[in-house]
Amino acid sequence: MLIKHRIQAKVTIIAASAGPSASSARFLAQVLKLVGEGQSYREISHRLGLSKNTVLDIVKRDRAT
Repeated sequence: MLIKHRIQAKVTIIAASAGPSASSARFLAQVLKLVGEGQSYREISHRLGLSKNTVLDIVKRDRAT
């Protein structure tokens, strides 16, 4: 049982460092559309149920590519 918990912990750590979270990937199109419409990050975060920092990270990642 202890080995199972250690393996699960390692999988969680690897998944967390693998890149953008699933939520930011899922909301990418919606966030970019709303930014294009001129909405503030705060308005977008309230509308989509995300934190303002998550919205900011999504936009930063998109602009970096």
